[in-house]
Amino acid sequence: MIPPGDFNVDARHFQFPSHGFELTGFFYPGRGAGLRPTCVLIHGIPGNQKNLDMAEAMTELGWNAVVWSPRGSWGNGGTYSILGMREDLAALVAYLQATDLALDWGRLVLLGYSLGGAIAIQFIHSHPELARCLVLVAPTIDFLESSLTGEYASSVSPVLAGTTPESLQKMWMAEAWERNPIDLIAEVNIPILLIAGDRDEGTPIYLAESMAAAAPNCDLVILPGADHAFSGRRLELIETVTGWLSNTVGP
Repeated sequence: MIPPGDFNVDARHFQFPSHGFELTGFFYPGRGAGLRPTCVLIHGIPGNQKNLDMAEAMTELGWNAVVWSPRGSWGNGGTYSILGMREDLAALVAYLQATDLALDWGRLVLLGYSLGGAIAIQFIHSHPELARCLVLVAPTIDFLESSLTGEYASSVSPVLAGTTPESLQKMWMAEAWERNPIDLIAEVNIPILLIAGDRDEGTPIYLAESMAAAAPNCDLVILPGADHAFSGRRLELIETVTGWLSNTVGP
């Protein structure tokens, strides 16, 4: 269980079970009393950018934030896979539901960055009742159009347990044929905020526009000059996300 701690001092470390392994997460408690809206953050591959600045900013606005990593990454046991990310997200949500934390389950939000955006879409497509809305930050929109290059796969495979560059590329292409986000988004009816940068080669503008057009209820925001990591645009990114959440979900 998550140990007790004071609000807005430090994130609370916890572990949750998933398919025979204990995975690491951090709970950032939101400022204020009573049940709080909660944002579960889902990072990309391999997870260098965890959006911890976003999590910390949310706590100041009264939101809880949860940061975690899947099997086979960042010290967690097991073998890394995209399927495993979805399974681990489901295990995390189940774990949180069983705690006595001050979580308002009517105001749960998933924030997916990069590959984490694809995972968020896939998860909510299967579990539409679990989230009030989605925030997609430079998401992987189309596994066919945004291919995992051999160079990138070779650079991240050493830190993802049980993978090779070839196995990563194979699982990436399997997602294109089985659960491609661009093919699922039309059936995701909750509000969506989709943010992309006009200098982002990983999430090009034409794909962001295609997804926004296909989604029933999506606000698209393009940040000028922003790359995939939103370098030099982090404050603007955070303000865009928190402002939208305040208007869509409430404080």
